[in-house]
Amino acid sequence: MGLPIAVAIASLLAVWAPGDAAVDDRSQFTMWLISPIWLTAVSLVYLFTSARRMLSLYLGLNVLLFTLLWIARFGG
Repeated sequence: MGLPIAVAIASLLAVWAPGDAAVDDRSQFTMWLISPIWLTAVSLVYLFTSARRMLSLYLGLNVLLFTLLWIARFGG
């Protein structure tokens, strides 16, 4: 569940950043930004006391981030 979080955060940064998303530097930055965010999400798993709490938080974060991404791309 950490990979969708990383993809959503990187996509939000790409959508909200000024300029065109097709620029090579920005697309490369967005691509390479996924790895550290994903590894952070994976390493934070060990801080939770139960798997249910971790899954519910990560699921809620996924829903929130992809809702924000949908609003940023199509709604606003």
